[in-house]
Amino acid sequence: RPFTSTPYAPKRPRFLDRSVQMQRVEFSRYIVIAPFAAWKIRDWPSANWKRLSWLLTEAGYECVAIGTSREEVRMIELYSQSETYWAVDHSPEWVIDVMLGAAAVIGPDSGMIHVAGLLGVPAICLHAHLPPEFLFSCAPSVRSVAPDASCTFCRWQWSHGFVSGCKEGCSALGSVSPE
Repeated sequence: RPFTSTPYAPKRPRFLDRSVQMQRVEFSRYIVIAPFAAWKIRDWPSANWKRLSWLLTEAGYECVAIGTSREEVRMIELYSQSETYWAVDHSPEWVIDVMLGAAAVIGPDSGMIHVAGLLGVPAICLHAHLPPEFLFSCAPSVRSVAPDASCTFCRWQWSHGFVSGCKEGCSALGSVSPE
């Protein structure tokens, strides 16, 4: 039974302004990539991000990677030798405008994918630990891409396949190809 009568249930806004306030990039056909999660365990391998960016560029999209200043070194390592544009530490308004103008947002289970879902922007989430219905039941614009492995949706539980090596990174998530 849903908890609709509880005072803690989130209330949906009657109207969400989804208009782009300012064009933040000079191209119209682009994908926003938010490649880093707050926890290393949720990261997708760097080689996969590089390959995905190349595939998207070949398909006619510009790629705009976004992140924070603490991710700047990783962003440089990942995209300095590619056609991908990258930006760190922009204002929330900038990030929202760039997302609203994008064809899609792609990233791991992280804050930026959830923001895209709240905005109704088409998004693709690469994840392995939690099931999509748990993560995105209130965000129909987010598509889930998860590995086909016995430990998928382990919820960090030992009884569901999580082992000590998983703390270094999810090998199941690494098996999801950029294609």
